[in-house]
Amino acid sequence: MEKKTIVKLATALLFLVTVLLGYFWNDVQDYVNLRIHPLPDIIVLTQNGNSPLSPPEGYSVQILASRLDQPRTMVIDPMDKVIAAIAGEGTIRVFTDAEQDTQSTVLLSDLNRPHGLALTCTDTCKLAIAESNKVTIWDYDPDSVSITSPQQIDNLDDSGTHYAKGVIFDPKNPNILYIFSGSTCNVCHETTPGRAAIQKVDVSEEPLEVTLFASGLRNSLFGAINPSTQEIWMTEISRDFLDGGLPPDEINILSAGNNYGWPQCYGNNVHDRDFDNNLYQLPKGMSICESYNAIPPHIELPAHVSPMGIVFTDASATLAKEYPYDALVAYHEGNGQPKIIKLDLDQAGNLEKIE
Repeated sequence: MEKKTIVKLATALLFLVTVLLGYFWNDVQDYVNLRIHPLPDIIVLTQNGNSPLSPPEGYSVQILASRLDQPRTMVIDPMDKVIAAIAGEGTIRVFTDAEQDTQSTVLLSDLNRPHGLALTCTDTCKLAIAESNKVTIWDYDPDSVSITSPQQIDNLDDSGTHYAKGVIFDPKNPNILYIFSGSTCNVCHETTPGRAAIQKVDVSEEPLEVTLFASGLRNSLFGAINPSTQEIWMTEISRDFLDGGLPPDEINILSAGNNYGWPQCYGNNVHDRDFDNNLYQLPKGMSICESYNAIPPHIELPAHVSPMGIVFTDASATLAKEYPYDALVAYHEGNGQPKIIKLDLDQAGNLEKIE
């Protein structure tokens, strides 16, 4: 091949790459922001007094345990022990802070990417552990830190993206367990049963029967009980790759039969025309999202902050006194800088401001 021909082909290829990069630049930029996280070592920063978490005056941030391989969800038992799912290790660990000398006990090992944990205690305690493909409910003894009498929900789908499972017990009926499962994709018509949805199971019945409770949730894995309203609030990570700071991430309130909009709608019932460009014939005055009975979020958050854990201030007597009714939400955040924000709420759970 002649040298001139090679130069022409190389020039044409470079031009094509440049055009494509320019056309898809927003997607590329979003992908980089979402996937690359060159964070400094938070342990070193905290030990040097430079923690990226800046608590309000009168509070401090300390390292309870370090060098853990993908710690995910935590719950605190009646003896103030911290139970944590360590996904990368495939373990459930129990941490005891004995005069700041943290001790760790492996409660379970050889698990398949454990993520979700839920604990409910009345006369006795039940501990639900969600692996990527199953959920097991155990009787848990906080005195001996032991588990017995497992009940298992097997064969949960964990294909595609968002394989992790979350769990939470119903605040009004501790026999009811909800299982959160994200979608298999960024945005698609989900065909896999149980994905992009919340399922419900009564753990007092045998055999365990799992039923659909709510749908339209792309990636909702963390929930907390609002002590003022006894509602379950959930964080939701919305779809990727839309321009203009869209779509907002969300805080939703769990309710039976609700469709929270994904994939057709996002935010305050905005139709996602980037995904769904079908033509609709609807009754006069009805929006496309209304035709899907889509429920808008209780609170809209900024796009791509990736809200994860949520906890209400009643978890701490000190916080509850100073910040009644409020909630804390952990942002993974697209630019790689995680932070914790506070939702200032009134007694009814209405948002007053975000700090």
